[in-house]
Amino acid sequence: MRKSAQSGQGIKDPFFSADSQWNLLFPVLLPFGLSDTEIRMNAYWKTILPGSKRFLYSDFRIGDNTDVRPPRPDETWKGRFDGWSCPQDGEAECLNPRQGEAMLKLDGIFFTDGAFAGPNANGLWEVVTETAAVFLDIARRARRGHDRGLSSKTILSAIQRLVAPTNIVTGAQTVWTRETARRFVLPCFLGKIGHLRKTKGDDGALYTLLDWLNVPAPNFRRLR
Repeated sequence: MRKSAQSGQGIKDPFFSADSQWNLLFPVLLPFGLSDTEIRMNAYWKTILPGSKRFLYSDFRIGDNTDVRPPRPDETWKGRFDGWSCPQDGEAECLNPRQGEAMLKLDGIFFTDGAFAGPNANGLWEVVTETAAVFLDIARRARRGHDRGLSSKTILSAIQRLVAPTNIVTGAQTVWTRETARRFVLPCFLGKIGHLRKTKGDDGALYTLLDWLNVPAPNFRRLR
């Protein structure tokens, strides 16, 4: 599946390119723990709007969505971006690698409404959808423990044992299944929950997990 660097032309909805786009995909498709303001800003800065000629990758970009429209007041970024080379302190300048014509081979595209298209050889579909499933599975386990009257410490410790790292090595020959994707993403949650316990305490961490049940996740589906 090939598409030119003018990737947004002819597209009706904002979308993402594939490959290792963790820090681009998840804040929009999986906005667990984000405020409404953060969700609106990510939906502008970390997508390709219809008609835009911008290019996004995990650690750099060419152009931005201002070639379609400027950000609305509630989309204007406040302060620094989170770890990728993008606007700082509200400025629109960004790392701009060699520019010129290019042809991109896309293994998959996620639209912001959860639709996915592409051959998916690199397992992007499985990784994103299984990550969403793990978020909700953890939240439901937290809810069940809370409803049973278990302590926050007991609930969180049990969940951390559930998401303990598994030995999995992925590469070009990996056959991506839901089980492979789950084993791949689980260690991320161990660190996430540990960070929540450290910064919010056990009670605060537990209520953050319970809030994940209220996140309006997209309707994930593959286009045929």
